[in-house]
Amino acid sequence: MDITRYIIWGGLTVAYLVILFLIQYPLRKRRLIPVRILVLIVKIVADLALAYLLMVSEAPVMYVIEFYLAPLYVALSGDIAGDLLTLPVVLVRSRKNNAMLQNIVCMFCALIYLAFGTANMQIITANRTTFRSGKLHNKYKIVFVSDLHYGSAQDKDTVENMIVKISVDNPDLVILGGDIVDEYTTKEEMEHVFAEFGRLKVPVYFIYGNHDRQISSAAIGGRKFSDEDLTAALSSNDIIDVRDECFYPGDDLMIMGREDVSSPDRKDPSFANFGSCDEYIVVADHSPYEFDENCKMSIDLQLSGHSHAGQIFPLEYLYKLAGYQAYGTYENGNAKLFVSSGAAGWCFPFRSQEGCHYEVITLEPAG
Repeated sequence: MDITRYIIWGGLTVAYLVILFLIQYPLRKRRLIPVRILVLIVKIVADLALAYLLMVSEAPVMYVIEFYLAPLYVALSGDIAGDLLTLPVVLVRSRKNNAMLQNIVCMFCALIYLAFGTANMQIITANRTTFRSGKLHNKYKIVFVSDLHYGSAQDKDTVENMIVKISVDNPDLVILGGDIVDEYTTKEEMEHVFAEFGRLKVPVYFIYGNHDRQISSAAIGGRKFSDEDLTAALSSNDIIDVRDECFYPGDDLMIMGREDVSSPDRKDPSFANFGSCDEYIVVADHSPYEFDENCKMSIDLQLSGHSHAGQIFPLEYLYKLAGYQAYGTYENGNAKLFVSSGAAGWCFPFRSQEGCHYEVITLEPAG
């Protein structure tokens, strides 16, 4: 992402802050504690609704305005934090005019939040997890990369540095877990990112997410590349498409890629009930929300992404309260689900829930 988008992003955040200050200035000149508390509650509800709208809505108009609306979330979050920090002062201070103090604190909170979230999006680290099983007699290191959204919210240099670090980790194989590209990715960017992964000296496997095919691009001028372009980029870089197919890195390990749940071509889990299969079975499925269905195939481990761990505060916690698998490890009987936070985020260059990670999954014998 070029520097112009960062300037627009920061400029819009400051502009929204100024608008919030001007709207609230008459109130902040007066004490009116009950009114202030009521306004604070309304702002918190509005901020939560805005966060949900930014990350969950699939309305076509959101693809047009999302980048320009997200700074309002940052400004409003900072404004709320400033209100909470200055409320004790307002409660005990006899002076009626505390508007300047509140404005300064709110501006400071918003700018700190802006800097943190922007930097957090551009730092990708390895998240290391180990799973053990009596089915395994060999040790495997798998790198799982999902939700890179290259060309959307993530910088070229950041992605290239991540791939260098993956190479240094020396995995046995790499799985690209969907949404490596999205509706904002140009054909050149798509070809570049898969060429980078193709330079890794290990097998690289790919499953589709809900954005890779640019299925919601009509609102922003249509697709930048075709299905054939994407297939050609994968093939030319020896990246293997494993939708609803199995591959065997070893005689004790089977890995299966799943077509994304958004595709009508996704097969029912009944097609591959492995029953008492001796191999340790890993399923790579972009969305975590079909875990219970995938367990019908007698799997041992599912690797997923999609949720970005909420991406912006406090969505991860709201997802979990609602019963969704947002981030971390979950269980269903003997099967485990591991949900990655993702290596980037959606559309705008800001992340305040968890960091950006690629997953280093170690599989080893039990005991």
